[in-house]
Amino acid sequence: MSKSWPEIVPDVRIPVPPFRDLDESKTFHRALAVHVAEIGRASGGPFAETLALCSVIASAGALQRSASSGDGATGAPDHPSAVVLGVALLTRLPVAWTPVSLVEAVRAWSSGGGMLWAEPTATQVGYFSDPEFSASRDATGRWTAGFRERGVSRVDAVLDDDWTFVRYLMDHLADRFPFPFGWSTGGVEQDPLVRRNAAAVSDFFAAQREAPYLRRWSAAEA
Repeated sequence: MSKSWPEIVPDVRIPVPPFRDLDESKTFHRALAVHVAEIGRASGGPFAETLALCSVIASAGALQRSASSGDGATGAPDHPSAVVLGVALLTRLPVAWTPVSLVEAVRAWSSGGGMLWAEPTATQVGYFSDPEFSASRDATGRWTAGFRERGVSRVDAVLDDDWTFVRYLMDHLADRFPFPFGWSTGGVEQDPLVRRNAAAVSDFFAAQREAPYLRRWSAAEA
């Protein structure tokens, strides 16, 4: 398990996918937007990136509700989209996942990065890949997770209960190195024009932060 896991507890007010109706979908997406916004506040924001991410979440939620209403969009409307799920995992949205519900949410959209997930059960989850991953739950509730590569198996972690295992899965599934962070970009990030344009937008948004609605939001107390 990652030693950097934040000290959070599951928030039972956030619906656990699959969503039973449009209200649950709306509540999930709004909870994620608030979570992202509050991370921005805790970091000294709001930042332009925070507003952009909230806009992505809102658009994805609207598209999902359109799909659920039969307006022609495609996907798995009873689960968050791959984009939204990725944001939720990376930001550690404190959904009260079970191992099964989390794996089902991942399976709803794709095999993801070459991971072909087996149908999860209350005592066994895993995917077929290179390496293969599997985890099993014993009679005491403890999970043992490990990998098998080129015929060699190794135990990666032993987790005391379902929630600890869910945290392990979230660490395992979150894209911790989204482009361009941790990638070789051919020096694009050093391009003077790219940085000059970004600095100009940063200056522009610094002025926008003085707008009354953002000032009121920033000044709000918990």
